[in-house]
Amino acid sequence: GDLRFGRSWRDRKSRVAKSIEISKAEIVGTQEGLAWQLDELVTILGSNWKRVGVGRYGDLSDEDEHTAILYDSTNIELIDSTDFWLSNQPQKQASIAWGASLPRIATVAHFRHRNVPEEKIIVINTHLDHASQSARTHSAKLLRKTAIALQAAVVMGDFNAPKDEEWFTEMTKDSTLLDAWPLATIKKTGSAGQSTFHNWYGGRGATAQWLMPYTSSELVLSGERHIDAIFVASNFFNKKHVSIARAGLVTDDRRRSVYGGPFASDHYPVVIDIQFLLSNTATTTASIDENHTPTTERSRQRSYYDTESKSALATVAAATFSSIASSQSLVQDL
Repeated sequence: GDLRFGRSWRDRKSRVAKSIEISKAEIVGTQEGLAWQLDELVTILGSNWKRVGVGRYGDLSDEDEHTAILYDSTNIELIDSTDFWLSNQPQKQASIAWGASLPRIATVAHFRHRNVPEEKIIVINTHLDHASQSARTHSAKLLRKTAIALQAAVVMGDFNAPKDEEWFTEMTKDSTLLDAWPLATIKKTGSAGQSTFHNWYGGRGATAQWLMPYTSSELVLSGERHIDAIFVASNFFNKKHVSIARAGLVTDDRRRSVYGGPFASDHYPVVIDIQFLLSNTATTTASIDENHTPTTERSRQRSYYDTESKSALATVAAATFSSIASSQSLVQDL
């Protein structure tokens, strides 16, 4: 287990919090987090941080894995939240379908950014099945239809397979949901290889998601081998005042080489900045971050002034952070 290999939650929780801090995300999607781990993480992040979401068996048990959404309440206001299951009975707690190995859940949060109060920002965070391709494909179809019905702006999570599999085709069908990675003006992968999943080896070791040649910068920057991803709704992104300013991976190889100890997770978090063009002179940036420890999405405001155009920008950062939880879950990458 993780304790034997020196990657217990006790040793990793501060590193997870540091990755979220570095990402500057204000909304964070997490996967595999147990309730007590999520509570400890929120405590480390500070009193302005909150979380929503129930466990995949429909309760608040300390030993039940969540797809919780964390958010920084400094600028992010929660309107409401709910959960549904990735099955043909999405409102039935702990329901399983399509050959999935266990109940799979999605958490939904409706936010408002204090600097962009007119924008409805609905976020869905999830974790697809690791064993069944059929379950991943059907779950992606359900997520896409639910995103359309709820008018969600962002869907993120750990999808447990790279983007050349059927789940991605289903998720992006009819271009209603768009992969945020290729839309970003700036892309940064840090020390990462081709995949967000590094199996505790970091950027120095290949995983099953890697293809030859390992040194292809084009393949690395394409994001095609990522199994963790953030999607934006086309009707949200295609607004004239919305753009993806940044997409990146929050790697901790260098921190680990300097300070020692374990990686924060066996996945690298994915983070994007959603930028809004405002009519006044304030600029806001919100980031969404995805981490595999639980998937983490967080948005932190950053203000700067465009002296050339005298326009204002508001950016919301979101991130997904996977694999916070138990040793079994982390080792098996569930």
